[in-house]
Amino acid sequence: MVRLLRRKLAVPGNDPPDVSAPRLAALRRQLDTDLRSVLRERDFREFELDRAFRVVADMANRVASRPMITDIHSEDRLVQQTFADHLRDQLGWESVYAYNTETFGPSGTLGRASEREVVLVRDLRTALQRLNPDLPESAREQAIEKLTRSDFARSLLQHNREYYGFIRAACLSSGAMHPVKRSTRMRR
Repeated sequence: MVRLLRRKLAVPGNDPPDVSAPRLAALRRQLDTDLRSVLRERDFREFELDRAFRVVADMANRVASRPMITDIHSEDRLVQQTFADHLRDQLGWESVYAYNTETFGPSGTLGRASEREVVLVRDLRTALQRLNPDLPESAREQAIEKLTRSDFARSLLQHNREYYGFIRAACLSSGAMHPVKRSTRMRR
C-alpha cells in the first residue's frame, strides 16, 4: 500500500494528501450528513475525527520521509501485518495471510471455491449458528443466500446499504431476513 501510494504521488499532477486545517474543517462538516446515517448513534458520538485525521497525517509524513522499500513483502510488512496485529490485539480477530498459498474448496484454507468469492460462507454459517442456535437451519441458509447474492443491475452502494440494513437490524422474521428502511430505528 505504501509503495502504491508513493507511485501515485509520483505521477505529475497528483498532490500529497491534504492534511491541512481547512481539510479537517471540511471533513467535520461532512460528518453529520455522510457518517451519521450509517452508524449507530453511540458509534457516531464515539468516532474521533481528530484522531483518525492524525493517523492519516502521520501516515502521509511517513510515506514522504521513508525511503522506498522494494522487496516483494514490503506492503505486507508495513501495512497489512501491522493492521492484522492491531485487529488481533485490540479486537481478538484472527487473520489469515493466504496470498499464493490458499487452497480452495469446502475444506480449503478459507472454504472458498475461488478467489472471486469475497464472503467467507463457511465462517458466516458458523457465526449464524453460534448467534442464532434456535433458528432453523433453513432460515440460516436463506439468510446466507440473501447476504451473498449479487444483482448486477444494482450498484455496490445499493447492495451495501441493503446488507447494512440486514446486519444492523438483524431482522430475522419468520426465518427470512428483511431489509430495513433508512428511517427505521432499532429498539435497544
